[in-house]
Amino acid sequence: MKMRLQPIRVFCFHQTSEQYDPAVYCKPDWMPLSELKGKVQSLQNDGYTFISLQEAYKHIRKDKVRKKKYAVLTCDDGLKCQAALIPWLEEEKIPMTMFVSAKYLEGKSCGQQILNYFKIADDEQERKLAEQLYLNSEELSAIDSMMVTIGMHGYEHVDDASVSCEAFHENVENSIKALRNHKHFISFYAYPYGKHTEQTDNILKDSHIMPVYVDGLKNYNDILSIHREIL
Repeated sequence: MKMRLQPIRVFCFHQTSEQYDPAVYCKPDWMPLSELKGKVQSLQNDGYTFISLQEAYKHIRKDKVRKKKYAVLTCDDGLKCQAALIPWLEEEKIPMTMFVSAKYLEGKSCGQQILNYFKIADDEQERKLAEQLYLNSEELSAIDSMMVTIGMHGYEHVDDASVSCEAFHENVENSIKALRNHKHFISFYAYPYGKHTEQTDNILKDSHIMPVYVDGLKNYNDILSIHREIL
C-alpha cells in the first residue's frame, strides 16, 4: 500500500522572526523567517502542495492511491510571531494549524523550557516575557483567517506521558473549554514535547480527538494519528 501512496508530510515549528531578539526568543526553538519561507518554497519547488490539516486527514483516511505530494504547516504554543505570518499565508494560500497551549492566553506564565532557558525565577519577569511571546485571549479571538485553524497543545504545557490519566484528562478538558468557541477550532491535539502513552491516546480517541505526534514520520494511511516532523 505504501508503495502506491505518496506520503503526506506534516511539519511543525515554534518561534520565527526576521531578526533574533535574545531577550525574547529561545534560541533552540527559533528559526529565521527567511529560512522558514525558504524551506516552504523548496518543498513547493519539489512538487508539494500545502493543504490544511483537516484536508490532509481526509486524504490519510480515504486515499487508496495518492499520486500528488501534499504537505501541511503547523506550529506550537500559540506565539505572537506565528500570528504575524498570517498575511504571508493568505498571500501564498498556505494553510496553517496553530496548536495553542491555552494557559498562555492568560498572559501570566511561560512554558518550563522558556523559564529554564532564561533562568526566570521572578513572577513579574515571567509575566513581562509572557506578554511579549504569547498571544492573549483577545488576540487569538481576533484571528479570523481561512488559512488558519486552531488546535490544542494542552491547557498546561506539560509532559503528558508523566502525569496521571486523571490529570491528563483534566488538561484536555480545560484546553477544550478555552478554545472550542474559536471560529476555526479543530479537534486535534498535539502532544507537548511529543510525549504520550497508550493511555493518553485512548483518552483522546474516546473524546473523538485526533492525537498528533512529533516523531519524524510521514503519513500514509494511518487513521489513528497524525505524524509530524520538524521543519
